[in-house]
This record gives sequence, structure tokens and C-alpha cells, in this order.
Amino acid sequence: MIACCHPGKIGDALYSLPTIRALSKKHNCKVDFYTSAYCEPILKLFEDQTEINKAQVLESYTPVDFSCGGQPWEMKLPNESEYDHVYQLGFRSVPDKPLPEFIAESAGLDRSVGHNLFYETRNFLVEQDTKPYIVLAPRGESPFADEFRRLLGMINIPVYILGRQGEMLSGVVETDLINDYTGQPFFSMVRIIKNCKAFVGILSSPLCIANGFNMKKVIAYNDSWDMRHSVYKPETTYIKNPTAEQIIESLGDLK
Repeated sequence: MIACCHPGKIGDALYSLPTIRALSKKHNCKVDFYTSAYCEPILKLFEDQTEINKAQVLESYTPVDFSCGGQPWEMKLPNESEYDHVYQLGFRSVPDKPLPEFIAESAGLDRSVGHNLFYETRNFLVEQDTKPYIVLAPRGESPFADEFRRLLGMINIPVYILGRQGEMLSGVVETDLINDYTGQPFFSMVRIIKNCKAFVGILSSPLCIANGFNMKKVIAYNDSWDMRHSVYKPETTYIKNPTAEQIIESLGDLK
């Protein structure tokens, strides 16, 4: 048995899954995953992945900073002797490439391992899986909130707004087309994102999930983010300070 440790944040920990899968294959065993209390919301999702034996918070670990992932990067396990190997996947330096690739390299693997990003989901359907819809993950009142509100008034396909509790756009009222799904558990968020026609959002944990699937994505950003860390895929468009009109143009035909 091996262990993998990543203190977070949530999106950073999600991006460790390609490396965990590769290490599971390398050692021919399942993996115990340890993280900080900050990442408790993703534990159930991690345990839904075939390669994970158990995902848990390391209670003895206290993060002091999240400016460069969770710091300190090392999570010392009191039961380390129980494992054949313990991999520390936290950030020892500022990442200089897409995060899944950076994490793979930190474990001694080829950076291409980071391309194998996907999420296993529970196999059940609910109403929103049966008709076309898009997902908007606005992360609350971000610098792009006003354009996202305008976007909601300009499209005629159902929209499911995702994020943590409190990340709903203020002033937006649910209608037949606009659905507030903020506060959903992560394993449910994955299933909703997996089945959408397109994803709109910013750099956040819902985007980390969307990057595990191949739907069209339109992502807003500004100069406050280090775009070296982003995942770049053929179906993804990053737009600096976009207008609602630019987002709609990039989405194209969603029928």
C-alpha cells in the first residue's frame, strides 16, 4: 500500500488525481489519500475513484498559508511506517506549468501524466441529464459577475449555476431556465458538469472538474491569475475580461 498527500487547495488537490492514478499503477496497489481539513468536501469524490482506497483529513496537519497551494507542503504521517512509499504532492515551489503536469513531475513522473485527467461518477440520472443545458460557475461576485448576469439574460438554454454555498450571483432569481445548484456536494457537481453541453466560469475548483471532460469551455480571467497554471485543451477558450457577447460568440451553437 502507498499513500499520497496533498494539503490543498481543493482545485490543486483535484489536479493530483492523474499522478495518483499513475502511482497506483506503478506500485500495483490502491492509494490512501491524505489532505487538510480545507479539502474535506472532496473526500467522498476521491473515494469514488477506483484507485483510491481511503481519503481522509490528516488531523495532525495545520495549514498556515494557501498562497502557493497548502503550506507547509509536507504532511508528515504518524503512521508512515505502514506504507511501502509515501508521496508528498504539495507544492515545494511556485508551479511553472499546468498544475496536473507540475504535480506529476514532483512525483518523479513525466509531465504528460498530467494529461490523464478524468473523474469517475455515480451512474444515475436526474432530470437535468435528459435535456441540453450549460453550467455557469461564477464564484460569486467576481470581477466578471456583471457580465455573467448579462449572459443569463441573453441565452435561451437552461443554465445550472454551480459553486460552493454562497457563490450564487446576487440579484439573480431562479426561473425555468436559471437553476441555483450552488452548495451541491462535489460528487454531485461532477455528475452535473459531466453531462452539460458547455461550461462557463473562471479559474476555480468547478473548472478543475470540467477539465476532466471534453465539453466546450469558456473561461474568464484577468491579470491577477498566473495563467501558466491553467489546463489548456482544444475545446477550451480563455478570454481576458470578456463581455457577455464574447462569451456567447465563443460558445457557438449549443443545440
